Amino acid sequence: MNKLTICIAMAMHCLFFKADAQTADPLKDSIKSLKIGDQIPEALWNMPLKVVNHPEGKETVTLNDYRGKLIILDFWATWCFSCIVAMPKMHHAAQPFKDKLIILPVTFEEKNKVEPFIKTNQTLSALNLSSVYGHNLLRKTFPHRVLPHCVWISADGRVITQSSSREVTAKNVQLALDNNPSSIRQKIDLDPKIPVLLRNDLLSNLDLQSYGILFKGYYDGLGSGQNELRNEKGVLTGKTIRNLPLIEIYTDVISHLMPSSEDAYDPKRLVIKVKDKSLLVKDYAKAGSLFSISNFYTYSMVVPPNKINKLYSYMLEDLNRYSGYYGKIEKRKTKCLILKRTSRKDKISTKGGEPFSTLFSYTRSRLQNLPPSSLAAQINALDIIKIPVLNETGYTTNIDIDLSGNPDFPTLQRELKTYDLELIEAVREIDFFVITDQ
Repeated sequence: MNKLTICIAMAMHCLFFKADAQTADPLKDSIKSLKIGDQIPEALWNMPLKVVNHPEGKETVTLNDYRGKLIILDFWATWCFSCIVAMPKMHHAAQPFKDKLIILPVTFEEKNKVEPFIKTNQTLSALNLSSVYGHNLLRKTFPHRVLPHCVWISADGRVITQSSSREVTAKNVQLALDNNPSSIRQKIDLDPKIPVLLRNDLLSNLDLQSYGILFKGYYDGLGSGQNELRNEKGVLTGKTIRNLPLIEIYTDVISHLMPSSEDAYDPKRLVIKVKDKSLLVKDYAKAGSLFSISNFYTYSMVVPPNKINKLYSYMLEDLNRYSGYYGKIEKRKTKCLILKRTSRKDKISTKGGEPFSTLFSYTRSRLQNLPPSSLAAQINALDIIKIPVLNETGYTTNIDIDLSGNPDFPTLQRELKTYDLELIEAVREIDFFVITDQ
């Protein structure tokens, strides 16, 4: 195993998405993808852009309406949490330059999704935000893979840079107005389907056997999440976990080392015993929670195909060796809720059909043709359940069951009883994931 490299990269939170197929547009042949330094063509200046929530009630605008100003196209989506959180800061930074600057939000999503979202989302409704919608052609003209994505167009009509929304600050706006955008950190999207941050030309000429790499700090163009790595034959060779707090990288690895459906990892089995938890865990529940971008990490490992069954063990060893923390699986006695049958009468046997589960949703709440362990796992995931749930029904075939969409605990017990099932509290020795300082 090569020595793990630790690099520091400063960046901000953004989300990965796949481009949808482009819809037909009569302008598609006249407007090509633009890069930094290109002039905006006249066809693009005058192209009608559908807009919602315009302050003057307009249904369309054009870039030409803002010609002579610094224009920042802010590509976003309703599902992009990072985009929405960034918007108030961006618009606050823009206030001193309101006569020289326009920030124009742009989404490829359609009006029926965008308009109600803007009106009901607390953050966006407070901004009285308007947005271009349904515009795949702009996304094609300014290609990108990761949101948020900002395209800066100078007053004289040139593309001067592209960035994350974090770069939209008063200082950087002034640099752009002064025709000095070189200090604005440029966002370059990377392909997460290849080993992280390695050049394609190297991959095409080298037979990569193994490596492990850990980056500290958030990289703008990589997106957040995880993906498997495969060679040109489609054979699994590794894993990349991108731009996440270290505890989320650890728990992704651990979830593959505790794979049994009867004893799988879940957050109730996490024990954190470190001096400073704030460096390890981001509290997503806290609105505006501060979590330094330097505390995000990206970790990637590739192993030879004949070692793939050891991948997650190797990943855990590397994290323990280089992260400053030590994580392990250990047995602990703890209170659990035990899912048991109360009679031998079979009231849960499946009638067959496509396996699915919509349990505890607000629509049809049903589990169909799935094992009892799936029922236990979904009960375990309920907010009302504070201790681990274990399946001890002894039932070996698939089941069907209907329950309330959002039950309290007495309701859950009452409904389980109609199927001759119950949850009882008992002490069991189960696997926990324990993480400590090294």
